[in-house]
Amino acid sequence: MKAVVQALFLLTTAAGNLIDLIVIVALAGVFSSQWHEFLLFAGLMVLDMFWLMYLSVKYEYVDYTNEDANNDTGKDRSSLRRASITSLDH
Repeated sequence: MKAVVQALFLLTTAAGNLIDLIVIVALAGVFSSQWHEFLLFAGLMVLDMFWLMYLSVKYEYVDYTNEDANNDTGKDRSSLRRASITSLDH
């Protein structure tokens, strides 16, 4: 399992490096110095930070362990379970 986690970590790192490479090659003649590139990547990270903040504010947790929450849809899980079992019998 540790090897799988390590492999996924290295895969995501490689994907991030490819994104960096694509951005640097695409904007090779635009920047006159390296600190301009740094500001570009810092700005992209700030945009990403705001996007993740927006997603976290809009996130709504759904608790499936609470039986009252299951009854909000108007359908009882036990009746659905019974219906699916009886449909398999025929």
